[in-house]
Amino acid sequence: MSQPKVTIKDQKQQYTLFVNRMTVYKQGKIVECTDDEAEQYYMFFYKQKYLNVVKAKALKADSYAQSALDKGITFHAPHPLIDATISETEPYKKHLFNDLFPKLKQKYNYEEVTLIASFFESFIKKEQLIKFIKTMFYENRRNGKMFACYRIYRVLANFAPSNSFVRSLASTLDFKKFEPLYEQLNTSLKEKDPIYYEQVLHDHLHDDDEAFQKLSQFLQEEERGIDDLAISIQKFEKDQTDTWYTFVQHKIKFHFQGKAYMQLLEDLFSRVPSNEMLQKDLLDQYVQLDCPEKALNLIATQHLDLREDQLESFNKVLSHINLEESDVKTEELNTVIATLFKKIPNQAVLLLEKAIKMLMKDQSISYIQKWLKPLRGIPQADPIIEKVDQMQVLQDEPNKQLELGELYYEFNQMNEAIECFSWEMELHDQNPKPVQWLSKIYNELGQSHEAKAYQKLYVDMVKA
Repeated sequence: MSQPKVTIKDQKQQYTLFVNRMTVYKQGKIVECTDDEAEQYYMFFYKQKYLNVVKAKALKADSYAQSALDKGITFHAPHPLIDATISETEPYKKHLFNDLFPKLKQKYNYEEVTLIASFFESFIKKEQLIKFIKTMFYENRRNGKMFACYRIYRVLANFAPSNSFVRSLASTLDFKKFEPLYEQLNTSLKEKDPIYYEQVLHDHLHDDDEAFQKLSQFLQEEERGIDDLAISIQKFEKDQTDTWYTFVQHKIKFHFQGKAYMQLLEDLFSRVPSNEMLQKDLLDQYVQLDCPEKALNLIATQHLDLREDQLESFNKVLSHINLEESDVKTEELNTVIATLFKKIPNQAVLLLEKAIKMLMKDQSISYIQKWLKPLRGIPQADPIIEKVDQMQVLQDEPNKQLELGELYYEFNQMNEAIECFSWEMELHDQNPKPVQWLSKIYNELGQSHEAKAYQKLYVDMVKA
């Protein structure tokens, strides 16, 4: 899966950014990108809606952006949740902030615009942001919308509690009548001030299961499935029990299937590798989606025992496994194969042959002999091991190059086989056997000119 990218439209110019990761925190998302020259950018989203893109800079302590990167949950690209957030086909417009904020006032209520403005504290002076927010506050007050003013004040109290304007609002008499509403996180508060309701639940996300359940329900009601999944994954990361795994796994399965579902399980595994239910579900996905290299790596690193149904499925996909694409360390592969001999001996033989072929590309026969130590004594492995041992003996016997060449051919080491048969041909120039082998190998390598030459020589030798 390739790294996702987005197109940015900046006035009359367009350029491409490569998406590296996405952080989800409270009502916002920050997508971190880089351009061709490794310059870093932040794309800001409110809930699921794009806001703006800015060139990265040092973030202010306690700003929304810094808090998001410190406390939010981050997903590295490529990732299904990133794919569900960004579009690779539609360009994203880069706005000047003086143009952005008036447009936001047309799309969102003033409390939401206040919250969104606070996202950009590291990129606009806080005094300028508060000056803009004050215009909305006073407009509401002129129109007699005191509760709307109070909701703005609640956002400001979190964003800039030490600001003189914000402090002055704390003693506003008209606000006193609204304070009882905020004493309980109930349905009434959720309906009348959803921003505050969500913020407070987020603040108690990990220390209060009831707060988590309320927030999850709230996000589902708002149809914010990505945000709900994000907090559920974060909850499981903090509380790594089977109960929370089952909870988040059901949510993932509700929204994603196939490869995307597998990738989300991989994300969970990268965070909580020790959960056995997750390990087994991930192995199921690797087998079902024909990812034998990944399955083998999981078996090796977690020392998994396969169920009967998993063994049957794994047996089918092993036939076309590419060990060179596997992350299993060479030093661990021998013990993994030894384990598989107990469960699926026929496929373990196939895997052992592939492993030896792979090792012969870079390692000596003596190294492979040592590597085979955990497999010695396994009856089904013995015939293969004996061939490797025989190769070690034949290497020191010049008159046995024909036999050595045949063994190299059996392990698909064509260059070494050609070298052995060529040497044998020189030593015994009346023997047509090595010539026949050379014709066969060059034909299999697609070198028809050489194959035909040796074939003619072989025919001439047989006739003589």
